[in-house]
Amino acid sequence: MKSLGSIRRDFAPWNDPNAKPYIQFDNVTKKFGEFTAVNN
Repeated sequence: MKSLGSIRRDFAPWNDPNAKPYIQFDNVTKKFGEFTAVNN
């Protein structure tokens, strides 16, 4: 098997309670027709 370099296989940031999110979404609204699925 060809080497892919140094790949971290145990990536699990959700196991660290002090981890900060990589991406944060603010003020998001998602609608499907008249139904509001997300309203922040």
